[in-house]
Order: sequence, then C-alpha cells, then structure tokens
Amino acid sequence: MRTDANSISTNLVSQIVAAAHDFDCDVEGTQVHVAAKRGPGPALQSAAPLPAVVHLACSWSSGSVELVFCEDRWPQSGKVALKIALARAPQAQILWITLPTLIGDHADGDEVRIPASMSPFKRKGDGNIDAMATAMKEAFERSGIPKAKATDSRALAFTVKLPNLLTPSASEVFERLVKIALLKLPGFAREPGLIDGQLPYEVPKPSPAVFLVGASEEEEKFAGLGPLPGGVREYKTTADELLARIGGGCTRAELEAHLFTRYQITGKTALPGYIALLARLGLIKLDGKRVALGSNAAAYLPERKPMVLFRILDETFSGFLEMLVVAESMETFGDAESVTRFKQLLEVEWDSANQVNFRRNWLLSLGARMAMTR
Repeated sequence: MRTDANSISTNLVSQIVAAAHDFDCDVEGTQVHVAAKRGPGPALQSAAPLPAVVHLACSWSSGSVELVFCEDRWPQSGKVALKIALARAPQAQILWITLPTLIGDHADGDEVRIPASMSPFKRKGDGNIDAMATAMKEAFERSGIPKAKATDSRALAFTVKLPNLLTPSASEVFERLVKIALLKLPGFAREPGLIDGQLPYEVPKPSPAVFLVGASEEEEKFAGLGPLPGGVREYKTTADELLARIGGGCTRAELEAHLFTRYQITGKTALPGYIALLARLGLIKLDGKRVALGSNAAAYLPERKPMVLFRILDETFSGFLEMLVVAESMETFGDAESVTRFKQLLEVEWDSANQVNFRRNWLLSLGARMAMTR
C-alpha cells in the first residue's frame, strides 16, 4: 500500500464533506429532504480527531432520522474510512468504506472505482434475512445509482483519479452517498427509537431465529465451532466422506476406527469433538453406541450442494453470513480491519484466532474462494 494512502483518503473525505449541502431526493417513491450542518461529531470508531464531520437531518412526510457523515479510523491500523452512521447509535455503521485498502498500490493517474455495499447485516437473533436483502437490492436497482461493476451487487460510490480527482463532482458524490445510506436505512435502523416515525420504505423483517432442540433462547446459535480433519479447505469433502461411511448406520466404535484409519485421529479430545460437531449440525444422530444419519442429512445428501450445507452451518453457528457480508463490503477478509469488524458485528472478544479461522476455512471448503481471498 502506498505510504500516502491515508492522507489521500482524508483529502477525499474532506472534499465530499466540504461539498455537503441541503438537497431533496427520492427514496423508493418517498421524497426526503436532507439538511446538512457541519459540526463536531460524537466519539466514533476511534479516538483520533475527526476533521471532516457533517450532521444530516433527513426528513420525509411520515418520519425523520439524523445521520452523521464523517471520517473515521480503524483503532489498530489507523486506516482512514468514510462513514455514515446513525446519530443515535454511532456504532451502527450504515456505510463504511476503508479507502486506503482500495487505493492500495495504485499510482497517481490511475482511476480507482470505490464500491459501497448495499447489503444488510444479519444480526444476533435474526433468522433468515434473504427477503430483506432482496427487497433492499431491488430498491437499489430502481434507484438509478450506478453499480460498481455490471455484475456487481454493490453501488459505485465514486471514482477517483489519483491522487484526488473525484468523479462525479464532490457535490454529486455527497448526494449519492447519502442516498445510499437512506436506501440501506431499513436494514440498519431496526430498534425502536433510532428514527422518528416510520421508515421511508419498508422491507420484510428477518424470520425468527431457529432454536435448536435442547437449546435455550439465549443460545440461539452456537459460537463454539470446530473443524474437521483432512485439511483446512477440505472440511466439506471430509463431511461428505464421513456421511458416506456412516450410510445406513454404524457403531460409534466403527466411526472412530474409520477416523483413525483414514485421518490418523487418535486424540481423546479430537475424536469426540468431530463426532459432536456432525451431531450438532444435525448431519448425524447418536443413539447410545449407534450412529445414524441425522435430520439435516436428508436435505443435504442427495446432491451435496454447498449452499445446502452453508444454510445448515449458518442456522446452527453464528458468524457465517456475517463473515461473507464483511468480505463483500471490504473486498477482502483476513486482515486486521476485516477481522475486527467481524468480531464487532458478532459482539465477541475471542482472544484466539481459532473461531475466526474455523469459519473462514468452512467457507473456503464450500467454494467461497472469490469472496474470501484477494
């Protein structure tokens, strides 16, 4: 990454904020008035000074919301980001673009397209959010905002000819970014009190979270995910092989012997851990000394589609959809910024990297290589 990527990013955000102005826009048929006022911002993601801050009072016939448009920084690396957040919940990052990461090693004169995610986040306690995501995507399609790429689901926030020439103008970029935030608002302002009145448009609510048999409502989804043997990108292949071995049923001793023979697994912790993981996923069921195929195996085994296994994983363990959303919005996953944002989204403080790595490796084993690596 070029050494001046942060200073370039600060300059870009400052240009856009300096061009802030009052304007009117259409958000899914609702006329919204945006009143912009520069002023001090709240303490946001970092303790660094925030030189570029504008408050946005957005109002429509049935409601209103205050947003904060500002520069922010990652606590660990200090990388500059462009951010739009709810004033009443600054941690609710409706729009977050880590500009230095996108600038990378591009040279002066290069044109860099800056994307903005249009996806909602799946929150703790949400079940399926596909209908919500589809409604927001369709609203974006109708908005007239250009896509980052023809085949991309993200918006084109703006293009910069390095080091500092914005396209379109800073004034137009400001309006576009605010409209993107308003289009995303129904997916983020879900708790009472974050806006006044009604949303500018409605989207389907997430389905209720699926509670596992024997799990309390507080658990909802399990956090403690484990691996399978056979290699970090081979978890799915290993699961398929083990289910084929179980077939019409076997004894637990036979399954453990197979794990020893095929994968050289001997540990007193590892053996029951692998078996417990398959049982927790509903792919097998344990009945005394016997092992049989579980309830979820019937949906998965006929075609062994990665998407079916993804849904089983996502309904059982937290963090799978969230990791994909972070990877899409940041165009990478694995660096300090993306992992920090992922943990913040899940509200966890894992000291070890294991839980992040296990989720990443499961996704890689399902074929999510394009989304997870760069």
